[in-house]
Parts: sequence; C-alpha cells; structure tokens
Amino acid sequence: MAKHPFYQIFSWWGFTLITLYLLKIIKFSLFPIVLFTFFGALGFLLILYIKKRPFFNYNLALLILITHSIGFLLVPLSATPTDIIYNLLIFIVYLLSLSLQNTNVYDVYYNIYLSYNKKQTIYSYYKDEGIFD
Repeated sequence: MAKHPFYQIFSWWGFTLITLYLLKIIKFSLFPIVLFTFFGALGFLLILYIKKRPFFNYNLALLILITHSIGFLLVPLSATPTDIIYNLLIFIVYLLSLSLQNTNVYDVYYNIYLSYNKKQTIYSYYKDEGIFD
C-alpha cells in the first residue's frame, strides 16, 4: 500500500522531536508542531471519511487520533515567539528534505489518500508503512 517512506510523514518527525524533548536534548516548546500534526491528522481523517467512507476504518482512525493527542500531554501547552520560529524552521527543513527526495507534501499525502482503498487492520497499516518489516 505505502508508496512513500515513513520519514516523509511529518507526524513521525513530530514523534521524533517529542522524544528528543523528553530526553532534554531539545529545550524549546514543540506545542506548535503538536497542534499542527493533530489538526492535520484530524483534517486528513475527515477527508478520508467523506471520500472513502465504505473503506473507512474507525479503529484505525481512533488510534491515529489518540497517538496524535499524546503530544499534548508531553509538551508544555504554550509557545514563545522564539519557539514558534524554531518550529517553523523545523517545518522548513522537513519541506527541504522532501524536495531533496523529489517529492512534496501534496504528493506524499495524496499517495496515502489514493492507497487507502481497503479495510485495514492496525497491524496491516503499520506493516504497509514499513514499521513492521
């Protein structure tokens, strides 16, 4: 199913950054990234629900929302202007990394959208993402 490496998904970048924050390697707030990835996932799931309803997997959608919500419990729910600039710089680095791989945000997420054509289990979703190879 997956036509993209998992590291092209911004949520995985957020997960990695939160891990670095918890290890006290990163000192600035990741609240803007947590907020962006949560609402990005929510919007994407709404599009999938509307456009691909016969194939929509509610359990997988719930798991995705829960995993994207965990960041709210792990990082401070505030950000200074400096934190926002650092978060924007991280997003720019993400966009540059996609560009170096000859792709962009639209292509990555549109491929996910196109490949969502069957009922999936949670295991098969992560296996298709390359997590359980």
